[in-house]
Amino acid sequence: MSTVIAYLGLGSNLGSRERNLEDAVEKMQECGCQVTRCSSVFETEPWGVDPDQPLYLNAVVEIRTSEGINDLMVRLQSIEHAMGRGGRSSNEPRVIDIDVLIFGDAVFHNGIVTVPHPRLEHRRFVLEPLSELAPDFLHPVLKVPVRTLLQQCPDTKRVVRTGFLLQHASIIHGNS
Repeated sequence: MSTVIAYLGLGSNLGSRERNLEDAVEKMQECGCQVTRCSSVFETEPWGVDPDQPLYLNAVVEIRTSEGINDLMVRLQSIEHAMGRGGRSSNEPRVIDIDVLIFGDAVFHNGIVTVPHPRLEHRRFVLEPLSELAPDFLHPVLKVPVRTLLQQCPDTKRVVRTGFLLQHASIIHGNS
């Protein structure tokens, strides 16, 4: 398989949130994902869940992979599990959540993963960091650039840039 550029959303609202994001990036690199760029980190309100949950830290990473989507999902789920992620309920607080947002220009659904992520255009907490990395990337289904999706996003939840993943500063914003 040829190399694919994929964008992964990271989120954490339990424990040392920034450290959890950094650990996830480190574990991705250790298991063969070539992380090429990281977005800034954003503090965000919980989306679609109990609003009394702790605030999230979110970021997006760009990776290059020659794995298929199913193999990548297995790898990412094993990282989540190793870091203490429990069940896959979307309503629970979590140490780490890793979502495949975009996998090249693939449009794919198999019951385990759907790409592009089915709620991508409705989530400001994903579109803000994704727009930093790939503002002109055309959504494979909607055929609209990410920057336009962000401008049109109906989500009004608070999303505040807090900085960047210190350990991975050399790959922030394409400075690899």
